[in-house]
Amino acid sequence: MQALREQHRAEALARIGVIELAIAALGTGELDEQRRCEAERTAHMLSGSLGMFGFSREAEAARELESELAHAAGAQASMLSALAAIVRRGLG
Repeated sequence: MQALREQHRAEALARIGVIELAIAALGTGELDEQRRCEAERTAHMLSGSLGMFGFSREAEAARELESELAHAAGAQASMLSALAAIVRRGLG
């Protein structure tokens, strides 16, 4: 079980990295539709997998990321960064 959890942790960290890159692009006004959609899908997958492994707070933050990325605007970058930080900290 520990090996599975560690594998999941590595995958989750990679996913949050994808989201963080999209948030950075949003903050600079360079977020294109393809990257936005990829980040939204990634947040959806991350939310499900985090919930499955008992990371409820982090899963909720990922759900909020998914929702906010669906309607991303430059002013939201700092709020999205805060949500991503919740997920990253929870993963250790």
